[in-house]
Amino acid sequence: MAKHYKKKYILAEDVVITSLSHTGRGIGRIDNKVVFVEDTVPNDIADIQIVKNKKDFAEARLTNLKKASDLRIEPTCNHFGICGGCRLMNLPYEFQLKHKESLVIEDFKRISHLTDYKIHPVIGAEKVLGYRNKLEFTFSRHPWFVSKNDEADSHDDRRVLGFHVRGRFDKVVDIQQCHLQEEPANLIRNTFGKLARQYDFEFYDQKKNTGFIRTLIIRMTKTSEIMVIVVFTADQPEMIRPFLTEAIRQLPPIHSLYYFINPKVNDSIYDLEPNLFHGNTYITERAGHIRLQVGPKSFLQTNSHQAEILYSQIEKICGLTGEETVYDLYCGVGSIGLYLAHRCKKIIGIEAIPESIEEAQANMQLNGIDNANFLAGQSEKVLTPDLIATYGKPDVIILDPPRAGLHKDLIATLCQIKPEKLLYVSCNPSTQARDAALLSESFQLIEIQPIDMFPHTLHVENIALFKSK
Repeated sequence: MAKHYKKKYILAEDVVITSLSHTGRGIGRIDNKVVFVEDTVPNDIADIQIVKNKKDFAEARLTNLKKASDLRIEPTCNHFGICGGCRLMNLPYEFQLKHKESLVIEDFKRISHLTDYKIHPVIGAEKVLGYRNKLEFTFSRHPWFVSKNDEADSHDDRRVLGFHVRGRFDKVVDIQQCHLQEEPANLIRNTFGKLARQYDFEFYDQKKNTGFIRTLIIRMTKTSEIMVIVVFTADQPEMIRPFLTEAIRQLPPIHSLYYFINPKVNDSIYDLEPNLFHGNTYITERAGHIRLQVGPKSFLQTNSHQAEILYSQIEKICGLTGEETVYDLYCGVGSIGLYLAHRCKKIIGIEAIPESIEEAQANMQLNGIDNANFLAGQSEKVLTPDLIATYGKPDVIILDPPRAGLHKDLIATLCQIKPEKLLYVSCNPSTQARDAALLSESFQLIEIQPIDMFPHTLHVENIALFKSK
């Protein structure tokens, strides 16, 4: 039942939440209109307040949880509901997997409109906590206080180190314990935060682009190696060197310690020069039978354990015989291509970031692989008839693009080349389904395989196999 007190304040009582949206909001109905309700889960019965009322749907906030769903569980993390991660931690993992599988199925049905393909059950993760090999934290002067008492207890020291609050780029919640990365990650973060306060550093102000220390990145590998990256806004060695030296003294062995100087408004470090302060130039990760060098700018799957599952599934679905020429587009540091190199005749990797190509070549040498070539450039521009004349027509093309999906020019080229197989890996099934429809002119979708790379989040990876018509 809805009560209209003012035009913009509509209250509704006893709304039954029936399902979960792509964005993690509960879905209910009022007078047959879909309502997306924050902080609710399926089977909740809730009183809500409409905050946005459109013709076809409404958005609402929870005002009173009348009856909690039997699906709800106690989240492991004390920061649940405040920081921007782990939206699904209050739901059983089995439910999370079913939800992610349903999202992939719905995207392909609603967007691609394709039929007659096989849908494999989602592959879950054995390790649902401590699975991330990389986390990034923000030093901020704009803390998020849960209550007025917390704000009063801050004693005017508003410096925090943690994650951005959900939906608030300008607010950061101070993280004391994060369960997404194994120890000593929490010790490292808390030590750097404590030392930054002791050294009286000015924490970053994202609104004004001021302050001295702005970002902490922790990378860890399955080989138990640790890389720490600290980002400052100004190159002041008299402040940076004593601070980093003291951090090394207080912490367990850090195998590699870098710092960057970033005076820009955006947080990206990929256009900046890394400064090695201590230890090795890279740390080493294992992915099944291959090793990978991890530098401060390296892009890798952030769940190393599930990455092995992903690569093994790619190998299985490709069905390589050892005679194929395989093109690996958006290859990054070469991880997928190098993983498959022992099962094919030739690997040709293409990647837009030159530094990643350098790392791919280094990884090729590290693993003693001699049947791979890596080329720098945008896939839609590099994949030309001249390239194919040089390296041979691909039997298989592997695609692992960013979330935005494939460039339209690349789709046109793929439809012209028509390799026997396309294997498309995506972290965004919506754009993957869109591209699947565009590729259907020349390819038939054979099967899809969802894989959960990020337990407790809304993200899901998906493999799609296409064969030439």
